[in-house]
Amino acid sequence: MSRSDIIPGTEIPESLIGTLYPKDEGAPKLMSQIKQEAIIFVIEARGGDDKDKFGHVAGAIDDANAIIEAQMNSVPIFYSWPTHDAFKALVMGPKVKGIVLKTGKVLPEFSQTKLDGLVAELKAAGKLIGATPKEAGVPERYNTVMA
Repeated sequence: MSRSDIIPGTEIPESLIGTLYPKDEGAPKLMSQIKQEAIIFVIEARGGDDKDKFGHVAGAIDDANAIIEAQMNSVPIFYSWPTHDAFKALVMGPKVKGIVLKTGKVLPEFSQTKLDGLVAELKAAGKLIGATPKEAGVPERYNTVMA
């Protein structure tokens, strides 16, 4: 099952989506995605003791909101090896311009190895990658001429 109500025109497998903040919890931008084709996903891992009450690591929602403010769509999604194929299909899509990695050190070695391989594929495909939107090369204001 997938959801297309988060980013218009984009099917996101439900297994990759966590609980999104309600509008009154300080993340209203996540609930108001823009009509823009470009997407940069914020990547998290489930588990660990560094999560808020919604299961998000510190900074993930802020990074997604900063990307939305730059006129690109964004939402945090979760990586794990059981969902690797669905995750890969999503992030390798033509609308996806890159990813911001917030996985830290909580992934088991096998999962981290698979994610590292995928990151190499994303880099080879010319996607933006970094630990923060700025490090990934997200422009302050996106325009359609961005490669």
